[in-house]
Amino acid sequence: MESEPTKVVQQREPGGPIIPFLIKTVIVVVAIIGILSYINSLAEEQVIQLKETFGHVGGRSFWTKVEAQLDSLADPKSDLTPEKKQKIMTQIRVISDRWRPFLNEAFGPLPGNPSKP
Repeated sequence: MESEPTKVVQQREPGGPIIPFLIKTVIVVVAIIGILSYINSLAEEQVIQLKETFGHVGGRSFWTKVEAQLDSLADPKSDLTPEKKQKIMTQIRVISDRWRPFLNEAFGPLPGNPSKP
């Protein structure tokens, strides 16, 4: 005599798997909002700092200031001494010679490379 298969009935909790899903979703949304708020506050601080540093970008006063700075930089009195220029050029050559083998290996021979491998 064959027995009839018995059905196992599982009782579900009210709400089922939706409650844990909603809780996890709320946690993720709150975390995302917190992170975006933090990034926004950092960006605001940077913008405020830039405004304090450069002032209003644009307009007559800005371009007058840029022109004055260009005049100052182009003035021969503000030029470096020949000894200082030579020292800086020597330092740049030393750094260039030190890093050139790594750059050659990474990117291939660079144009204007005086030392051929």
